[in-house]
Amino acid sequence: MHGHDYGLKTKIMLMADHAFVQRLADANCIAMGYGILPKFKSERNVPFACLVCEKPQSMAEAFKHFHDWIKKSKGNSDAVQFSFIRLNDGGYKVCIYQNQDVFLDRALSSWEKDDFEPLIMTASYIKGFDSRGGYDAFLKGTPKFKTILMCYSSKEDEPKFEDGILLTNIKFLEEDLINRNSIESSLIREGDKEKKVSKKRPSYSPKEIDDIKYTSNGTGYQRDR
Repeated sequence: MHGHDYGLKTKIMLMADHAFVQRLADANCIAMGYGILPKFKSERNVPFACLVCEKPQSMAEAFKHFHDWIKKSKGNSDAVQFSFIRLNDGGYKVCIYQNQDVFLDRALSSWEKDDFEPLIMTASYIKGFDSRGGYDAFLKGTPKFKTILMCYSSKEDEPKFEDGILLTNIKFLEEDLINRNSIESSLIREGDKEKKVSKKRPSYSPKEIDDIKYTSNGTGYQRDR
């Protein structure tokens, strides 16, 4: 018996996985690649978005976290939330975090949800890109997709499709239309604050890979050089 004085629910703290953020930061994502796979597992003509990074070992560790969330959520890929945000300045941002509703379903049983008031502590990752030519072309060319394969690669190697995850809940957002109470809005506001505080500029800006094509070689998919 927990004892609920005055009908108030007992508050409990739920802390989600935070380690993936450091893994993604260590990987240093420098670009995004886009394309369509003719076949992936049982799916055909699967659109994919590829995180291109400098340290693929760290990115592989981050994807292990994503697969672990899905496994613990009984195979529900909605546990992983990817969001793309088109910005007014011509760029866009990619947000990655753990879906709070799925996390809550995994952490608490139905009776615990009735008896407790959970306070959820999560972590999120955001990465910005200065141009979105490849991103806009990707959306225009695949307007009816139901699933997207999120994968990764190094600057030199082919995408690690086999380590990717098929997602059905990816968000495609516009900067002016984002719910101000959303995680994405909070991340953008924090980024704007950092821009105002920091006077340093990076030596280079990450750009999309717009000139890479992926073609079938009969046995799989290869990147055109």
